[in-house]
Amino acid sequence: MTGEENTMNHFRKFIVVVGSFLFLIILFTGIFKYVENKAMLPPANSPLLCENENSDLPIVALLGDSITHGRVSANYSDILEEKFKSEFRFINAGINSHLAYNLLNRLDKVIKCNPSKITILIGTNDVNSTLSEESRKRYIKNMELPVEPNKKWYEENLRRIIEKLQKETKADIAVLSLPLIGEDLNSTANKRVVEYSNIIQSLASEYKITYLPLLETETEFIKGKSVDKRDCANSNALVSKAVADHFLFGKSWDEISMKNEFLISTDCLHINSKGANMISDLISGFINSKK
Repeated sequence: MTGEENTMNHFRKFIVVVGSFLFLIILFTGIFKYVENKAMLPPANSPLLCENENSDLPIVALLGDSITHGRVSANYSDILEEKFKSEFRFINAGINSHLAYNLLNRLDKVIKCNPSKITILIGTNDVNSTLSEESRKRYIKNMELPVEPNKKWYEENLRRIIEKLQKETKADIAVLSLPLIGEDLNSTANKRVVEYSNIIQSLASEYKITYLPLLETETEFIKGKSVDKRDCANSNALVSKAVADHFLFGKSWDEISMKNEFLISTDCLHINSKGANMISDLISGFINSKK
């Protein structure tokens, strides 16, 4: 083989390697975008429904983050809709990754629905954003936060949410304590969940709205059981894997939960059907008590 032929041969191999590498980049980028779009798809019963569809049924607005959104978590909104389908219309006002600050800034769309009842489940991302430097930076960037998230700022935003809803609606309001982050009751994450839930309970008492003990319900269920003690302070990779397992490979949230050896959670931050039914039961009790 001549020197020129040898050079051409090496060049062809180089082109094949580079081409293969670029193909893999394009493939994985496409897969990532597909999963991301699936995960972010708005609920069919988002607040936009109020603008496009009239209903004679009283409206219950469910406010929250991804646990309420129900795309990357078992969907308690759907459970409630099935349970009360002839009595109430449910509006799902949950959005993935939102903190109390983000919820506060989109309340007007919920208020336009003129809800007769409102539930608030917000704060998991507020807690998660304080657990590691990586999380803090990610939330500040992705959620366009004006300050570094902390406990005091969470309380201020939740207070403003409650005040705005009380001022601009006639709805009965309930606020839920936060779900566990992972299932180790003694973890740093869950000690912080308790601190934030104490804020929620205190504000519920101050503003005379209903307090629904989600944290306490989950804790009672977990107590005495053998649970996974993994560190959930950096759960982003586990969350991403769970979302990929669901949207790419068709695994249910319960299957993912079982694979990850959780009882209520799927990936440290989100819930399986057991967790969704716990929320549904608490909100059902609130709805029935206010009929």
